[in-house]
Amino acid sequence: MNTKARMLTVSIIAALCFPEFAAAGETIGPFEIGAAPVSASMITGEPGVPFPAFNAWLNVENVAISVNEALTGMSILDDAVANLSSDALFELNYAPNIVRNVEGADLVLFDARWDDGSYAVSSSFDGFVRELEIAGTSFINTGETRDYYMEHYGGPYLAEIYGAAFDLSALGVPSDATVDAIRVRSIHSEDGASDLVGVGVQGDGVSPCDLEVALSDYPTSVELGGTLSFTASATNGCDDLLTFDRAEMNITGPASLDKTLYAGDPFTVVERVATDLSLDVPSGAPLGTYSVQVSIYRDGEIIDADAFDVEVSG
Repeated sequence: MNTKARMLTVSIIAALCFPEFAAAGETIGPFEIGAAPVSASMITGEPGVPFPAFNAWLNVENVAISVNEALTGMSILDDAVANLSSDALFELNYAPNIVRNVEGADLVLFDARWDDGSYAVSSSFDGFVRELEIAGTSFINTGETRDYYMEHYGGPYLAEIYGAAFDLSALGVPSDATVDAIRVRSIHSEDGASDLVGVGVQGDGVSPCDLEVALSDYPTSVELGGTLSFTASATNGCDDLLTFDRAEMNITGPASLDKTLYAGDPFTVVERVATDLSLDVPSGAPLGTYSVQVSIYRDGEIIDADAFDVEVSG
């Protein structure tokens, strides 16, 4: 074992837990949405500009939310970012292997239709080089409406929800290839004319139902000489019995560690299996932020992964 690998030692305690099930998709007018982004950020632009409220949050509850909260999770329609400025650029990240280029449309962009908003989208496949323009006239009325509260303006205000489906092929993504992230920007000639509700994965574009990894019960920081404990679980929310044959933990940061948690015969997950992990942090470990990721595999291909950041302090 090299010096970096010795920086963290691992003990593993496996335990079966009560069944849990994956969240279901949602139907939005003619669109069957199978998944939503798991994280989102604003690459350029300033959120929540006071007047005229560029890049302001929208929420069905009168509660302030971040860009990440507005553009992730189900229901996609419950929150949004309104009045996009001309320099607003968002990056939406999806779980591994979720967004796949299959036959037909793969993703649906939703807009709160107070104005005729237009957008340009790009993908992580080519480093966000090629863009596809989605004109405001290409959206269709989903038949859904929402009463939104708006940052700086109160409310609620009634909005009709429009959607425009697009194919990853138009972004140069080969058939059956996957992307991890989509970027979205407003290309309307006027600031404030686009109101981004989100970008959902069209049902046909979702990879076949499979196991999902989740990490939980972890702290945000740990001191030198302390112990970092958390739970890793694999959930089967599908109709079939599913297996994995390898589980890996990868830690990156000021020091690194790659650890095989399981390798052997296919392990069948009926509903949910969980493992408690503890990481002993040596007193001489480098200080800083570490990323801890757990991944599961089948026949050499990654099925799913989850990760969190933790700060090691003195």
